[in-house]
Amino acid sequence: MNHYKTRSSSFYSKIGIVPLEYPNSPAQLESVRTAMRHPKTGLPYEFRGIEICFKGSEMVTWIYKYFHLTNRGAAIKLCQHLAGKGIVVPVSASVANIASPMEFQDDKTLYRFPLDDFDKFLQRLPPNQISYVGSLIQSPLGVTVTTDADGSRYASGCDIISWIARRLKDIGTRLEALRLAQLLVTNSYIIPKPDQDASITLMIMDKREFYRLNKSKNLLQLEEIPTEICGACKKFTEIMYFDMPVTLACGHKFHTECLVELHVNSSGQCSSCFESVYYTATHSDTDLILPFISKVLRSNGYTLKRDINLFVDEFNERYGPHLKVNHFEGIHHVLSSARKELQEFLDKVNLSILSNMKLFEMQVEGKSKCLNTIKQCVLPRVYNHLFHLYLIHNRERNQSLSDKVKSISYVSTEDLQITPKFQLKNSIHRTHSLDAYDESNQSSQTHHVFEAYSDAISEFKRLTSCQSITDKVNCLILTRHHVHNDILRFWKNKGVKSTEDLTVDADQLILIWSYIIVHANLPHLISEIHFINDWIDEHLINGESGFCLATLQTAVGYLEKHRFETHSENRKR
Repeated sequence: MNHYKTRSSSFYSKIGIVPLEYPNSPAQLESVRTAMRHPKTGLPYEFRGIEICFKGSEMVTWIYKYFHLTNRGAAIKLCQHLAGKGIVVPVSASVANIASPMEFQDDKTLYRFPLDDFDKFLQRLPPNQISYVGSLIQSPLGVTVTTDADGSRYASGCDIISWIARRLKDIGTRLEALRLAQLLVTNSYIIPKPDQDASITLMIMDKREFYRLNKSKNLLQLEEIPTEICGACKKFTEIMYFDMPVTLACGHKFHTECLVELHVNSSGQCSSCFESVYYTATHSDTDLILPFISKVLRSNGYTLKRDINLFVDEFNERYGPHLKVNHFEGIHHVLSSARKELQEFLDKVNLSILSNMKLFEMQVEGKSKCLNTIKQCVLPRVYNHLFHLYLIHNRERNQSLSDKVKSISYVSTEDLQITPKFQLKNSIHRTHSLDAYDESNQSSQTHHVFEAYSDAISEFKRLTSCQSITDKVNCLILTRHHVHNDILRFWKNKGVKSTEDLTVDADQLILIWSYIIVHANLPHLISEIHFINDWIDEHLINGESGFCLATLQTAVGYLEKHRFETHSENRKR
């Protein structure tokens, strides 16, 4: 006979238990365990080391009241059921006996919860971390203290727990903060008051009750403690945190999880100095976000890294060096097949990610970054074989453009009819006004040798060494930035202070890109453009990335179709 009352009550829905049924599903059992461990409404407990212990009779009483059962016998049966499910175990139980069923005792027998992740976390905590926390609590960065006449310092239990939960990274709940505070008691950083019996184990409570801080303990000086603060969560970066913090290019430190959160959910700026954190000194987007995605998918039964490795091996084997296709129709079919196969795999992973995004309430930009991270992880590993197909497919256009570029390698900025102020000619007189530019007066002025757009050309040459789509797109963006910087630097060396007239319009930018293409002389530029077009993220098309790609394509088309004459030929005509 079941002893639950046959009535509907709000407490059932709160913990997910259907009336007239014992809790059996993992979610129901976890809800019961969470309710039992609640620091205020849960079981009465005492600490033995860092373990929370309670009497069997206390658990029966709590179950009887919390579930509104009809009699104590029903509560004992439910306790027996929970013990059989491994929610509680006797303190004296060995590891071998924990999994076996045992009779639940409604007496003073002590029970505890099985070791959870936080127990294991505390067990592997290095001793110096405890000394850091114990010393920091009494430092100027620590908890608010009250000092009595003899110099003893006191702090309330709720203030100690609040400080731990607020300042330490890997403390997720107040109960975990309470258990860490009890560990400080075990290590004598918190001691009984003078009027308390020192033989009785002191128990920290999340209340306004005051506890004495041990000032005679060998405390570390503040200079000996790593007190750097995470720029996002404002918690210590190297205390109670096992992973190495990430140092950004701007110098500020972040927890890895916090930096991922900035990448995924926010504007991607350092919250301390508001500089972009998308590119750090030691980490890339892939290094930061991929472990986060892997963790999410692994918790939902999808092993990301294993599936990526399996796909990469199969793809490279199928489209490896042994593949020989010479005629255009054949390579077109093979390239289409490879693209389709790769895109289907990426879509499969993306679908798995998107189905879990609701757990994190990510913005659209954050989702795009996660999806782009998967692409960055996969594409470089299949790049050599995949790009080889693009080379074969565009062989004729690559050769035609390469021959055309070699035949006009003499072309200067003047030959391309670029506006004089953007020609950056090797010898230009010093002047303080662009309007004062006059070729006829050049010989009477000071000359300066300057190679036109040298930085932009050097950056553009790097395109062939980039293997991820993000690196290739960034190369185009940086090339455009170098164009602007080269112009400013050139005229700054000439003494020009005003930069209002140095804005490059789209038509001039196409001509400048044409000059860069000629002097960079990349061997397979058509294949590079084809590859970027196929794999660039859609959300980047309407931004700076898409503008740079469109300008590059237009400049290539201009070089392919235009017949060039030297400046001397123009003068003869």
